[in-house]
Amino acid sequence: MDHRVGVPTTCSTSNESQVIEGSSSHVETENSPPAARRCRRRKQPAFSHAAVSCILSTLLLATGPVLAGKILVIPLPSAESHTFVMVRIVEELVARGNEILMVIPESDLSTLDKVNASGFRVATYNAAFTKQEVKELVRGTRETVGNNFLGSLESFLVYLDSLMKYCELFLEDTKITAIMKEFDADVLIGDVAYACGMGQSELLRRGEGRGRLPRVMVSALPILDPLVPGRMENMPNNLAYVPQLGTSLSNRMTFLQRLKNLGFYCGSLLGEQLRALPLYTRLGRVHGVDCLAKDTVHGSAMFLYNMDFAMEWPRPLPPTVQLVGALLPAPAKPLPPAFQALLEEAGPEGAVYASMGTLCNFGAGEFVEIARALSALPNLVIWKLAPGDLPGNATVASLKLSANVRVVEWTPQNDLLGDPRVRAFVTHGGLNSIYEAAYHGIPVVGLPVFGDQPDNVMKAVYRGFGLMIPPGTITTDSLLAATLRVMAEPSFREAARKVSQRMRAHRLTPAQKAADWVEHVLATGGDQYLKTPEHLLPWHVRHMLDVYAFVGALLSGLAWLSLAATRALFGGRQKQVDDKLKARTVSNASVLFIPCVAAAAAAVGAGLVLATADLHS
Repeated sequence: MDHRVGVPTTCSTSNESQVIEGSSSHVETENSPPAARRCRRRKQPAFSHAAVSCILSTLLLATGPVLAGKILVIPLPSAESHTFVMVRIVEELVARGNEILMVIPESDLSTLDKVNASGFRVATYNAAFTKQEVKELVRGTRETVGNNFLGSLESFLVYLDSLMKYCELFLEDTKITAIMKEFDADVLIGDVAYACGMGQSELLRRGEGRGRLPRVMVSALPILDPLVPGRMENMPNNLAYVPQLGTSLSNRMTFLQRLKNLGFYCGSLLGEQLRALPLYTRLGRVHGVDCLAKDTVHGSAMFLYNMDFAMEWPRPLPPTVQLVGALLPAPAKPLPPAFQALLEEAGPEGAVYASMGTLCNFGAGEFVEIARALSALPNLVIWKLAPGDLPGNATVASLKLSANVRVVEWTPQNDLLGDPRVRAFVTHGGLNSIYEAAYHGIPVVGLPVFGDQPDNVMKAVYRGFGLMIPPGTITTDSLLAATLRVMAEPSFREAARKVSQRMRAHRLTPAQKAADWVEHVLATGGDQYLKTPEHLLPWHVRHMLDVYAFVGALLSGLAWLSLAATRALFGGRQKQVDDKLKARTVSNASVLFIPCVAAAAAAVGAGLVLATADLHS
């Protein structure tokens, strides 16, 4: 089905980004052209060069960019936070005059109702599940296996399997395929976590002789080393200082921590090979697109990550991987009257905000512990808790909350965290939630459940503005003590303020940076000139093993030759040199010299053979 999200009669400039879930627009007035700023600062004579520059700048902004194209957007299904990130980029692209078609499952139409989305078309395909069914699948798996690391891992795999079912319905939908072909996009924007973005990029132009549809992959998740999303773009993964998924380590590791890092690296690759990759293989077998083929995996023109080095561990990245910054945080707008009234009740103690994310999959027992801890706080608590968040037949009334806890189904989270009366944030540890807290300088207490959440929370812990209660260990006492501590100790808020300052110290907004890169791919036709050639090299060449072997053999041969020459010259010298002994020594040296030269020649030959093989490959 093809829909049209309200097309605005006016179009904002690229220095503004629309509101998402109540978040405020960026308005960067310092981004005005230097000539325009000079015009405002001092009086200029009529028709001066600066005045003409001001007029031309205004005309360019009014008429929009010269380059505009058609962009197909495929978000991750049943994940509101991922869709919000996509919409933030889309709004910036719409403001620049680009034509957008967003394709989502029917079950996600309600997600767009929560954002101020306008100016682009929306088409839908059949949904494999409702959003509530996905929540129950993940929650049920975790409760069956256990509230521990294995339970979290299994629930993550179940979620991945649900995504593949969405993807199969998407690829089988001939109507939506016809809509996308008719749209004839110039660039596709996909989600790193959703294989259908890659699949449609490969399929939409198949048989037309135009190659694949150029694609830009966006991630609302961190870099998931060492899984396929982390390996898509030849990102260096040095186990000495790059923490692997699930380790909750920093980049400064002890020997035992590096040993743990190696264990998680091997375990993740093994689990991926046995459990995750067969799901991708099924797509290739049934629908004719191999999402694991080297050419497909490395076929994206650009990767844009919803991350900021203000929070992330420094690491080398290839030119095609850009950390554009956290896309959802923004300067806070005034809160709606209902929330203003709530915070006025908080008094001088301030309020605590609690939210368990859009994919809320805590068990019934965990909800009881959380409710008791929040009820025991001396502060007013605003708890975002939608009816579908509770498991089974549980209700808000069954939690027996005290009068200080106010349950709401929706919050303008960014604006609420930006209010100075909010003193702490109790969160599941989603990437967007952690970044919004950091941007507004709010200490966090993390209750991670699965996936990247433990690692996200631990970054807040290492940066000094958060505490974590590990998965499966939530108790009333631990949550109450942690929340009271982050509010009582000034160091947490000071550390959060420092991270906030780093995040805000950029001239361009993250949405503007992301849109710039999308338009760069649009302008260059997806030319992959920025790619490093690692995936094209044989493994022994990539790790320089052939060169090391050649140099080692050559040095070994020279060492033996030097030893033989030394023995020949000095080994048999005596005061009375025996000619016969001398001749025998020279003969021995000759015997040693011949195999040494042969070994060196063999090493040279092997190097030439390998070099020739590299040229052919």
